[in-house]
Amino acid sequence: MFIDENNLVNYNDEDIYTLLIPKLENVYENYKYIIKSEDELHKVALKEIEQSKITFSGEENYLDYVLGRLTGKLDRYIALKLDDGESAVKLINRYISRMTKKERNYKNALESFKILNNFCEKYNYFLDPDQIEELFNENLFFQDITSLLVEKNIKTS
Repeated sequence: MFIDENNLVNYNDEDIYTLLIPKLENVYENYKYIIKSEDELHKVALKEIEQSKITFSGEENYLDYVLGRLTGKLDRYIALKLDDGESAVKLINRYISRMTKKERNYKNALESFKILNNFCEKYNYFLDPDQIEELFNENLFFQDITSLLVEKNIKTS
């Protein structure tokens, strides 16, 4: 559905939210490590819908505009958390816990590191040695996948 500045007045915030639900399911999946529940996403999305009506220029589909603003807001929140060393480790711990497969085998360990690498690249973030050590000490899954990769590579060397 295309909503522009002419027909935007025909929709209330809940109507727009309902139209966004299929796309918001993807947002929730991609950001579930910072969004506690779908109810929390609902509240954040409604607030963004309300605020975006003021700044909407009408040059694109309003639904795409709101979605872009929402994901931009989430990305800025993540970048802010990554700027704080202690918050960064907590965030990355949650990311590892919620975004990686839990089966402990070499293939999943390698995939988990690729997922973590993609996250770090997206936010132009580099883990320093202290943070890696903290992750290793606090996150058993991170310990396991690191050990799996090291052991496999030692055996093949």
